[in-house]
Order: sequence, then structure tokens, then C-alpha cells
Amino acid sequence: MPLARRTVLTRLLAGSSLLSARGHSLATSTVGAATLASASASALVLAMPVVLQANAFADLSASVRNADGSLTAVKPQWSSSDPKLATVSRSGVIASGVVAVDSAVVITATVIYQGATLSASQTVFLAVAPARLSRVEVLGSRSLQSGSQLRLRVVAYYDDQSYRSVRPTSWTLHSDTSEAITVILAGGISVDFARGILRLNTIDRQYALDISASYTEGGITAVGRLDLIATTQASTLTSLKIVSSSGVLVAGETVTMRALGVYADQSLKVVAPSWQVDHGSAQIGADGLLTVGNLTQDTSMLVSASFAEAGITTTAEFQVQLKRAVSSTPLQLEVEATGPRSNYGLSAWVRIPTATPATRATATAYNLYVVAILPDGSAQSGIYVLNRSKEWQGLSFPLPEYLTGVVDSRDYLIDIFEQIDSRLIEGTAIYIGYGTSDAEMLAQGRFRVLQVL
Repeated sequence: MPLARRTVLTRLLAGSSLLSARGHSLATSTVGAATLASASASALVLAMPVVLQANAFADLSASVRNADGSLTAVKPQWSSSDPKLATVSRSGVIASGVVAVDSAVVITATVIYQGATLSASQTVFLAVAPARLSRVEVLGSRSLQSGSQLRLRVVAYYDDQSYRSVRPTSWTLHSDTSEAITVILAGGISVDFARGILRLNTIDRQYALDISASYTEGGITAVGRLDLIATTQASTLTSLKIVSSSGVLVAGETVTMRALGVYADQSLKVVAPSWQVDHGSAQIGADGLLTVGNLTQDTSMLVSASFAEAGITTTAEFQVQLKRAVSSTPLQLEVEATGPRSNYGLSAWVRIPTATPATRATATAYNLYVVAILPDGSAQSGIYVLNRSKEWQGLSFPLPEYLTGVVDSRDYLIDIFEQIDSRLIEGTAIYIGYGTSDAEMLAQGRFRVLQVL
């Protein structure tokens, strides 16, 4: 296998943890039994919760207790005795699944330290009963440039040391200045409740804002706040993002492609790039309206966008599959492709349409699945699944879910990967689906292609 292709496959399968407790350490520390191979180390010390609620995350850590009693932090390899119950990311974040009864899973850490292999294990009990809400935090940049938008994330923390992203009950914008309050009341500063996106119209002066998110769970209400400066100072353009409602189009179909500039302050801004397509049966206008003409066979097309600002030029590419016909699926998507294929990122907003009594499954919540199929003849053909730890793993059954507790008529952001050379895994098909189980998803046809790389 060529080295470059092996590298990108390794990155794709390794993934990257997208979750972090932002500096909040665990309060409980336990010592696991270590396999000692050197007199210079006496134990591998693990820090993790003893009891963890279902469908949540917690940070794990490991240290070597040396012969002199000092501790040295290490980054071990983590494993779970039952990945269906819990998985652990390479960065040490445990992700618990949904359990019907209280269950136990053994988490093991292994590290090579000063030539010795040390291993320690700790049992974590997964509880059906929910933990008690302790607090919430609003995470996001503390500065937002004029005329842009910012994705905010609300994280709930619990008394069992776990955390998870949540959708707040309400958002509140406040400022100590009457001018800013006037702008807020006029709709010049607003929050998209469905996606947690803060939008700022063009402003001519700086404002200090207080953004609050209220969240209620188990009869407890907690409020998180983020102080933010809305500024007229422009941020630096770093990359370009193409947004489309689909990565698969049929003959005669039209779709509007949008472009967002990505900036150093984490903001996004709608921009007007120059557009280009590489297929004679399609055309795209300056407004991003893409029209597919007649097709004699199924094929693919590359949509390119280029945008320059303040002397910085950015490009983005979006691979589209062109089909003579395609079966409809109920899953609604908004696909986001960032950068050129040589440095590619892929994500999507996913929405399950409102169910009717005739189509609703017996459960009111679903699992969301993300699957990658590498084509035959590729460097490492096969099927891979993006698990709840946001990392790719080999195919296993039942399929590991990316999200649980997914409900209809709500938007969910799915991060597929970032900064890979997608040309090296060309032809890989990314699927997204939902169901009460993987079997129910397949039986009901609740899946669709997100994009073919």
C-alpha cells in the first residue's frame, strides 16, 4: 500500500475526539492492578468515574506511580470489555451507550513506560437511572466579527462526572448598553434555536454581549453564560466551505449551492465565490444555482468554489454523484464540505422528518448510524462505522451507533472527518441512516448516501 494512502486511511480510522471537558478534571481517582515489568514503576493509576449514566461522556486519565512515589502522566491505549456498552477514544474519553438494565464494563489501559509494559483495569458501572444535573456551560468563541455567525455548543455536566451536549430550553441575549439592546430587539443579533447559531448583522460599533442558555432536566434548571464581544474588526479568512442539500442529484434537478467563509475567530460568513463545474451536462450560475441536464449514464461531477478576501484566496470542492434516477429517502441532509480535496473536511446537519402514526416506529427515539464503504480494489476495501466516540472502527454487529436518543424534527450536526486527503480514498461512499436498531433501519430503508468521495 502506498505510504500516503496508508496514512490517510490511518487518520480516517483513527479519527479525532470531538469532545472535551474543557479543562474540568475528574474528582474520583482509582488505582488499577498493574502488570509490572520494571522495578522503576510500581503501578499504573487510572482516574475515572465508578458509576456512569447511560448515553454520556467522561474523561479518563492515567499516570504511572514511580518507585519514589511521584506520578508521571501517560497516554495509554484504552480498551473496553464490551464496546456495545461503552467505548473509549484514543484521547481517553469514555462514551456510554444506552442500557436497559444496570450493567458493568471493564476499561483497560496499557502503556509502555521506560521499556516496561504496564496494564491496569477498572470496572465502570453503567446506570439506567440518570445522574443529577450540576451545571451547564456555553462554549464558543468570545469574539464575533460584524456580519457573521457563530456555532455555540451547550454542554451539561452531572454529579457522576459525566457530560454531554444538550439542546437548551431557551436562549437569552443581554447587554449593559442600551444601543446593543436596541440592536437585539430589532433582530440584528439573534440565536437560531434549532442549531444554536448566533447571527450578527453588520454593525458599526463594538458591543459587549451576555449570551445565556437555560436547560432543564430531572426537575433541575441550570443556566450557562458566555461573554462575547461583537466587533467591527475583521477576522482573518482561513478556509472555504460549500453547503448543499445533497451530494447526489438526478437528471433535471436543480439545487442552490452556498459558500461560507471560515475565519480565525471561529465565525462563518456567507460569501459570494466564483463557481465552476467540470461536467458538460451541468451548469452553475454566479448565485450558486446548479442545474443538472440530461444524463446518458450515472457519473460524478466536481463543484469548485474560489473566494478571495484581504489578499487571501481560499478554495473548496464538493463531489456530486449524478444519477439518472434515485429512490427517495426520508432523511433530510445539509452537507458541508470544507476546503479542497487535498485538505478536506466533511460534516452534515441531519434531520429526521416528523413521523406520522403510520410511519412511526414503536419507540419515539432512534439511533443514528454513519457508515463508510471503501470500494473494491481500493487500498483497504471494506465497511467502517463511525462510533459514539467519534472514531472509525471496523464493521461489527449490531452496528455501533453515532448518536442515540435522536428524535424527529430536530437538527443534529454530524462531524465525519476533517483535514484528510480524500483523493486517496476516492470512491468511498458515506452513508447516514437512522432506526430503532440497525436491523429496523435497513428493513425500513431509512438511510441515504451523504457523499461519494
